[in-house]
Amino acid sequence: MIELQIDKKMHLGRVTPRVPMNTDDTIQILKEMLADPRFSPGMPSIWDLRAAELSSFTAEGLERIGEFNRSRATERGPARLALVADGDLAF
Repeated sequence: MIELQIDKKMHLGRVTPRVPMNTDDTIQILKEMLADPRFSPGMPSIWDLRAAELSSFTAEGLERIGEFNRSRATERGPARLALVADGDLAF
């Protein structure tokens, strides 16, 4: 399960994956975030990756995620994203 929470009042999105996650999952949750009526351009988000399994990510997959973000830059706005990990080596 990948949980998406958007708090319009706090102007903050939060993504919490609790399963193995891959490039397609990441792009899908980004699409869901952008389509959510509570989302607004420039809204920062926190991705809590402490319980996620990320071993399937590849350099090519990360490039695809970057391409997706660039293609939706106007819709996304100048938002910041924070990643939460168990420690330096976990990320």
